[in-house]
Amino acid sequence: MSGIRKTAGYIFLLLLLLIPLQAQNIKNNVYELNKGEKEIGVLAPFRLAITDSVEVSAHPLLFLLAPNIKMRLKNQSFRGFDWASEHGLFCPTILLRLLARKGTGGFISPEFAIPPMIAVYNGFVFSKKIGEQQRVSLSAGVSYALRAGSLNKRVSIDLPFIYPRLAVFFSNYQIRAALEYNGVFSQRWSMAFSVDGFSAEDFALENKAYIAWSSKGKTHVRAGYYLSYARYPFGVQAHLIVPVLDVVWRFK
Repeated sequence: MSGIRKTAGYIFLLLLLLIPLQAQNIKNNVYELNKGEKEIGVLAPFRLAITDSVEVSAHPLLFLLAPNIKMRLKNQSFRGFDWASEHGLFCPTILLRLLARKGTGGFISPEFAIPPMIAVYNGFVFSKKIGEQQRVSLSAGVSYALRAGSLNKRVSIDLPFIYPRLAVFFSNYQIRAALEYNGVFSQRWSMAFSVDGFSAEDFALENKAYIAWSSKGKTHVRAGYYLSYARYPFGVQAHLIVPVLDVVWRFK
């Protein structure tokens, strides 16, 4: 029973930390939402195109426990490339404090203090259209952490996909880069494939892919996988999550 509870707790934590944060990277298409359009999924974050050049996103379920927001500022094309700057904030303090407990649901020892902290991300994404329905994107940026106190390294949650996203709070900085392909093959079917890299004191490589089916309206059903190869404090490991399912709605 304790094993089942621990697995359930890990899945809950994964939903809170992994999918909302990484969903913003999949489909890194610079020009995707038009002015006034909104998008939200069961797992994917809420996205809003304030104008044709300004887009903001946040995950509403995660926001109360770990405030997060991301802004993308689109710019004019340069030599056939669309490009945008990206800026984000992520504050996991409340969530980590909730996880600092004994027994079921506890992933961090309660003996360690977790100070107020926030991660700031700044980066760029360059996108090149291939034909009429395909696009390749390259993004890169740097995250740096601000803390109101010291953070013991034993507070780290050494679990796949989660550890790389919290590593910035221990190393104070993190370099991130991603390469992505998006293709639309018919009126109903499309796909996305990406490789993401994280580098600080440790490293992580992640591969994500999905195929999507779209209804006549603006409902999209996605099915895919997440693959991770990362170095943890105890060594290097690979992990696979399959299937990853989501339903996304787009509206005005």
